[in-house]
Amino acid sequence: MALDQWPFLSTPPNTSIPEPLLYDSYIQGNESDLDLNISETREPHQDKTSSVVITFIYFMVCAVGLCGNTLVIYVILRYAKMKTVTNIYILNLAVADVLCMMSLPFIALQLALVHWPFGEALCRVIMTVGGCSAKG
Repeated sequence: MALDQWPFLSTPPNTSIPEPLLYDSYIQGNESDLDLNISETREPHQDKTSSVVITFIYFMVCAVGLCGNTLVIYVILRYAKMKTVTNIYILNLAVADVLCMMSLPFIALQLALVHWPFGEALCRVIMTVGGCSAKG
């Protein structure tokens, strides 16, 4: 039986991929082309103080996390007595955490600037590495 003959699927699902939301198009003055009131369609933004505080916290977590996890990786790899099964597991967790920490500065800057200034390719790399390291 073909898929289009099934009674519970009267119309095919919407499988189209939506266009990405580009903040730059709002800044460049395309409001007249959209025929919308942008201030009513956007969600309220955070104030600048909270954005700066959150960005600062992201950078501090990144710095402390990179230092601590790099030290763990160095100690486990440097000393032969540290190469036990448990410590190899801890080493893998530290490597995954370093990968996650390396994406934090990009996410913090994206939060502060309210758009992604690094291009689509780097966006895909950062989100893939962050997603893979979170499952490590």
